[in-house]
Amino acid sequence: MPDLPIALVPHPFGLRTREEVRRIAEDCIANVASLLVKAKAAK
Repeated sequence: MPDLPIALVPHPFGLRTREEVRRIAEDCIANVASLLVKAKAAK
C-alpha cells in the first residue's frame, strides 16, 4: 500500500513533562488531520 498515510509519534513519553506531551499530542493531531484531508482529496 504505497499511498497509505502514516502518522509518526515521537517516543518515549516517560521522561517528558506534561506540557511536552501536550505539545506532541497537538502536533500529532494536526498531522493526522492533514493526512486525512490529503487522503480524501486524492480520491
